[in-house]
Amino acid sequence: MRREMVQVLHQERGPMLKRCLATLVVATAGLVLGACSPSEGGQHVVAPVPHTTPALTPITIRISLAQTRVIAGTSITGEAVLTNTTSKSITVEYCAADGWLEVGLVNSRITFEPANPAVACPPSIRLSPGPNRFPFDVVTHYQACVQSGGGSPSTNMPPCTTTGAPELPAGNYTTKVITNGLPPGTPTPQPISVTLLPAQG
Repeated sequence: MRREMVQVLHQERGPMLKRCLATLVVATAGLVLGACSPSEGGQHVVAPVPHTTPALTPITIRISLAQTRVIAGTSITGEAVLTNTTSKSITVEYCAADGWLEVGLVNSRITFEPANPAVACPPSIRLSPGPNRFPFDVVTHYQACVQSGGGSPSTNMPPCTTTGAPELPAGNYTTKVITNGLPPGTPTPQPISVTLLPAQG
């Protein structure tokens, strides 16, 4: 009687063992184990979860403005904070006289693309570990203008006035930061919204 019970138990476990072995899957990406159960369709597959780590950059940039609502033609003072997250000084690989850090205003019609003076000089800006502060001015007039008889005016290059480039049109703008000589991958700071009011007559 005992031998017969053992034999019956062995016969019942045989198909279940085959189903369990069928759930063991070796994938190229790794070993995936499936749980087995006496019922059909009990297979459970756990897929590997991709893990990505964002690249760390040694420099972060944050800017602030003294004002965000001014009359067109009025300069806005600001400050850029470049934080060196490493324990060593980092040299800005650019001639400081060429404008390694510039901030301007842009919108759907106005662009900010400052011309570099191309002065040949060795790098002189070094960022110490921790925050490094640099003041700047945001001009609210056009970067360039066309002298009388000097060519055709355009959206970003209107005719010059008696005092030079005219003020930007009233409206809403955002800041645009241009840097040169910083480590590759240095993120640009979040833009700040600026409102220019009509120039006084």
